[in-house]
Amino acid sequence: MSTKVTVRQPNIESVAAGSTATIKLQIGRMIHAAYLSYNDTDQDLSDFTEIRVFLNGQVIQRFTATERDQLNQFYGMDAAAGVLVIPFDRTGLLTKAGSETTAINTGVVDKNGIGVKSFFMEVDVLAGATISAADIRVHTKESDAIKVDTAGNPYGAGIIPFILREQRSVAGADSDFQISDLVNAGVNAPSKIALSAVHFKPSAGTIRNLRVDRNTYKIFDRTDGLNRVIQNAGVRKPQSGLFSIDTTENGHGGELIQLHGMTDYRYALDVSSAATLTVLSEYFGALQG
Repeated sequence: MSTKVTVRQPNIESVAAGSTATIKLQIGRMIHAAYLSYNDTDQDLSDFTEIRVFLNGQVIQRFTATERDQLNQFYGMDAAAGVLVIPFDRTGLLTKAGSETTAINTGVVDKNGIGVKSFFMEVDVLAGATISAADIRVHTKESDAIKVDTAGNPYGAGIIPFILREQRSVAGADSDFQISDLVNAGVNAPSKIALSAVHFKPSAGTIRNLRVDRNTYKIFDRTDGLNRVIQNAGVRKPQSGLFSIDTTENGHGGELIQLHGMTDYRYALDVSSAATLTVLSEYFGALQG
């Protein structure tokens, strides 16, 4: 991996209250992170109501700025104060290779001609926000693109870090509220080869326990308290109001939940009250087209 550099991206288009700003990222390098700088005198994270990351016109990541900041803090970063980090590298792992597995390799196609040919971000700005084009800018941390793999084959885009944002409603307190369609919908899709982490945020109440069943076999079953103790003893910083399952909590990047070939996958939650659950699922997958 070559030396990393930090580069300011071209001007952001359509920056205005109530609009969608577009940031076109340059192609031809490996992108490790994007940094969205904003004027924290006039704006805060709630002014950026959704951020979407696109490769070849396909949304690969979706979250609000506040949600991204909370995930960053879970992964050990400081809270945003004028700069929101949008990482593509994985954070807090014990090896450089493990961390950089999911950097976005652009401008290189694989043997099937598939590669990142366009890369941009959209940021929805809250109506009524005080903002102008001079207030926000984007930098990226980059290194030289990888041209071939260890076997000498064209490398292509590499492993893509997908983040899906979905919501489900809980009618009331339930000791066994099951969600079976988050992974099963589109099972064996290129965007869902493996699961690295998933985060549940209830709009009210708490999640007291969470269980994961894969092919009817229990692979995770923890109370909220136990989960926080285990993650704090590892490399994570559990966040208030968030129940996170993280396969890399001990810093080992290869410990993923494999999904390919699976027939059934479900979450069972013990929830304390009626709520809307926002679920941010972090998958490993492959670029399509």
